[in-house]
Amino acid sequence: MKFKIKKLTTLLIIGLIFPLIITNNFNFSVGQTTFNNLKSSQIYSGIKIDALATSNTTYSGNWTWALSQLWCTGSGTPEEPYLIEYETFVSAGGECLIITNSRKDFIIKNCIIYGSNLAGLFLENVTNGQILNNDIFNNGLGIVLWDVNDTIISNNQVYNNGLSDGIFLQLCYFNTISGNIVYNNSEFGIDLKGSDFNVLTGNIVYNNSWSGIVDGSGIFVQTSDYNVLTGNMVYNNSKYGIHLKTSDLNNLSGNIVYNNTEDGINLDNCDLNILSGNNVIDNENWGIYLFSCDYNNITANFIDKNVFYGIILENSDYDSILGNTITENGDYGIYFYDSCNNNTISNNIVSSSVADGIHIELNSYSNIISGNSINNNDCGISLDGCDFNEITENILNNNTWGIYIESGSNNNSLYENFFLKNGKHANDLGNDNKWNSTTIGNYWDNHTGPDEDPPYGIVDFPYNISGSAGSKDYIPIAEDGTPKITIYSPTTGEKSGMNAPSFNVTIIDDYVFEMWYTLDGGLHNYTFSGFMGIINQSAWDKISEGNVTLTFYARDIPGNVGTAEVTIIKYLIGPITPNGLDPAVIITIVIVSVVGGIAVIASVYIFMKKRMATEKHQINS
Repeated sequence: MKFKIKKLTTLLIIGLIFPLIITNNFNFSVGQTTFNNLKSSQIYSGIKIDALATSNTTYSGNWTWALSQLWCTGSGTPEEPYLIEYETFVSAGGECLIITNSRKDFIIKNCIIYGSNLAGLFLENVTNGQILNNDIFNNGLGIVLWDVNDTIISNNQVYNNGLSDGIFLQLCYFNTISGNIVYNNSEFGIDLKGSDFNVLTGNIVYNNSWSGIVDGSGIFVQTSDYNVLTGNMVYNNSKYGIHLKTSDLNNLSGNIVYNNTEDGINLDNCDLNILSGNNVIDNENWGIYLFSCDYNNITANFIDKNVFYGIILENSDYDSILGNTITENGDYGIYFYDSCNNNTISNNIVSSSVADGIHIELNSYSNIISGNSINNNDCGISLDGCDFNEITENILNNNTWGIYIESGSNNNSLYENFFLKNGKHANDLGNDNKWNSTTIGNYWDNHTGPDEDPPYGIVDFPYNISGSAGSKDYIPIAEDGTPKITIYSPTTGEKSGMNAPSFNVTIIDDYVFEMWYTLDGGLHNYTFSGFMGIINQSAWDKISEGNVTLTFYARDIPGNVGTAEVTIIKYLIGPITPNGLDPAVIITIVIVSVVGGIAVIASVYIFMKKRMATEKHQINS
């Protein structure tokens, strides 16, 4: 009986493992010169499935007809979709494979589709489809979806389609286009027209638009709203990486867009879109370009080494550029051109532009430029023919010019900016520009005192701005010294066990820029934002038992660093305290007692069992 069970177990193991081995050995890699699907057993020409068809031919019919063919199985339900797998479809003069007027669930998987002057795969008036892991190439268009909803296009290779697009959607809703490799198509890699609520995610789209059409791009979204484009890699396309035209309320996030012939991301007459967390790098024209676009949000993108501008807005209003890192772009980091009004540029890092970090030009009014860190540019901020803009709380550091105002730029307000280590801080050739508010001006690192007369915190003499305007900062900010740090907790000699201690500090300075602490003399630093918190647990875990010096730092915007430290004690098992045993000791005692008790009981049990067995043996003998 034991032999039979053992034999059955062996057979079950072989039955489970063998398919996994087969799958692993035949999981062919995806690449330009390899097919996903080398198991195709038959070749079929010009197949059409029309779910509403009432008559059949050799090559066309409804799903019932399809089931009578060798290449289709299933029942069309979610549990058992119609399945077309491991087959090859070629053209008989038209499309290779067509499915129309279907509401059934179906899957086309691991097939090869090629050789049509029209579309390789054409779906019209279809729902509930899945197009998975197919190779579709050398057609006019690769995959065409027309009036298709709730369908998945995933993990296909779509390439070398010479008439137009790799994947084309028209009037399509709630579809998912994911994980496809789309390349060497003559116009667009992926093309949406009049299609809403679709998700494009994790696709690799490159070397498209080689035919040189005007709007060519890797991904093109036209008159299409509420779509999500996330985690796509789009590169080496002959015009734009991602292009939105007359499309609103779309979300572009986490995409990598690089080395496209013109713009990385281009928006044309698009409103209320979100661009966040994208990497836009090394494109041969502009990183992100908005033309006649309103109420868009460009947030937390990394925009680097584009040949001309990092971000350009033209004739665009009420857009927000927030928290981006914009570095090493060819001309300007951020450029507003021709009637860009009521926009916000805030909390960005703009550095190492060949020309200006931020350039506002030609009738651009009422923009807010605030809280940006602008450094190592030829000019930090420049205004040319622009009025009524507000420039405040920016840090302009190590630029050739801090701020430069050309003639024809009037009635702008500039206050509470920090000018540090610039070649020349400011120049004003306009009229009626205000270099201070009613209560405060700017910080000039070459004009920080004296501050002997009230109001304190203000230099006693105005700062003269160079340029023909003869402007002055009448309330320049005085140097307020090093930040003062007071540590309320932990206190000297305070003991902490396995859990990291909390802290409570105050920092007095009008312009604190950053705060951090260290436990190891500065080898590892940890930033914090509030004045109360808990020491980083992983950092605390690395510290050995004994005395620990906890040092707090604060740097203000001018660069002054304040410090304070306290020595505390780290221990794992502590002594008896006035309130009784330390909690760690109590826990340890309980654990040792329980384990010891179990061990004693087990030993007694084993001893008694052996003794009883011995006595039983003596009686029987």
